[in-house]
Amino acid sequence: MTGQKSGTGLPEIAVEQLTAARADLEQMRAILASAIEGLVTSFTNIALLSNGPDPAGGARPSADWSANLLDETRRAMTCLQFQDMLDQLLTQACDRLDLATDALSSESGSGSASGGARHRIVQRTMDPGDVDLF
Repeated sequence: MTGQKSGTGLPEIAVEQLTAARADLEQMRAILASAIEGLVTSFTNIALLSNGPDPAGGARPSADWSANLLDETRRAMTCLQFQDMLDQLLTQACDRLDLATDALSSESGSGSASGGARHRIVQRTMDPGDVDLF
């Protein structure tokens, strides 16, 4: 319940929202680290592949070369798609902190508590095909 105090003396909802915000921030850190690692690898491989066959010089790129370049570009794009997910997690974290602030203000008599949390993103990895659509 909103008005109940936790063992810390804070309203229970404030403790819940602050704990959830902390978890969201840790989840963002893990996704961001994975995205950066994937981007560095993909763009390094794209740079290496771009030094391959020169279509302007008359040599036609091999099917393997083209497929590898396409695969690396897809991996890089997958990493970039996670920016939206991170933006949503940041918004959630800010909303949770606002809710906790409102709850604390309400307890002190200087404001009112607002609504509950939104859908939680459960994404943990950057694997292609493993996107949590929400």
